Amino acid sequence: MQLSLQMVQFLLKILLMSAKLDFVARSEHKLVGKMGFRIGRTIGKGTYSKVCLSTNSKGDKFACKIIRKKLAGSDFIEKFLPREIEIITAIKHPNIIQVYKIMETQQVIYMFMDYCRDGDLLEYIREYGCFPEEKAKHYFRPLVEAVAYLHDLDIAHRDIKCENIFLMANKQVKLGDFGFARMCTDAYGKHVLSDTFCGSAAYAAPEILKVSVCLCPKLSGKILNA
Repeated sequence: MQLSLQMVQFLLKILLMSAKLDFVARSEHKLVGKMGFRIGRTIGKGTYSKVCLSTNSKGDKFACKIIRKKLAGSDFIEKFLPREIEIITAIKHPNIIQVYKIMETQQVIYMFMDYCRDGDLLEYIREYGCFPEEKAKHYFRPLVEAVAYLHDLDIAHRDIKCENIFLMANKQVKLGDFGFARMCTDAYGKHVLSDTFCGSAAYAAPEILKVSVCLCPKLSGKILNA
């Protein structure tokens, strides 16, 4: 199959942009190094971000989420990202991924957080199969405790799924990825309604699938009702 000249030019443009962003990222990684962190191998990728294994000067391991601003849409940069940063810097729970440091440069945002060596729950299930009931309880209870903690703070996660439930080396469960999270109350403490379709359809709360306006706490997802 022959490609048209227009298609070839488009592909070259994408490759050049990617190469330019990689060069900028490497340059900015050096700045991160001056702050005492080293960016290592890639352990995960998203649409406009990737997660790398990182270490500090003491040898402690972190997962570093690297967001490239040029690849992310304006809606994400101006709306969802500020919400995520506001929430993750305000919460602390043993079963929620903790963010230790956030660094921002002209092109990139770095988030240094808990490193979960055993990956996410979906990867674990794919490798070892479905859990027996007793083992499922071991993972489910701390997840419920994490969600209850968030709801006590009037925070809705809005994207709870196996891919966002992570396992530490000791099999401790941690809820992560607050990209769609939001506060359920306004500055005056009044509960707000949400009509945003977000998260993943397979795990979405019924209220989202109905495209109905509802209170935020109902949007955690049907995974808790399974």
